[in-house]
Amino acid sequence: MNKYFSSGGASNPDFKYKVKVGKVTSDMMEWCDAYPVEGEGYFQRYYIKWVQSSDSGYYPEATFQFEISEAAVLFKLTFGGT
Repeated sequence: MNKYFSSGGASNPDFKYKVKVGKVTSDMMEWCDAYPVEGEGYFQRYYIKWVQSSDSGYYPEATFQFEISEAAVLFKLTFGGT
């Protein structure tokens, strides 16, 4: 799956399917990059919205946003989240 990138459009998209996590790990980002999608096309991307929490220490909270529901469900099953 491709990470959302804007070259002049919206720099912070609001994708429909969201999973909030308390501690972001490199495994989460690698999972998103490796997630299989059908074909090469639009609307199969992810975006990470970072949220610095006062109690999270060095690990910022984030919301992983997905354009496809299946990826969001499997991400939540794999890594938890709220």
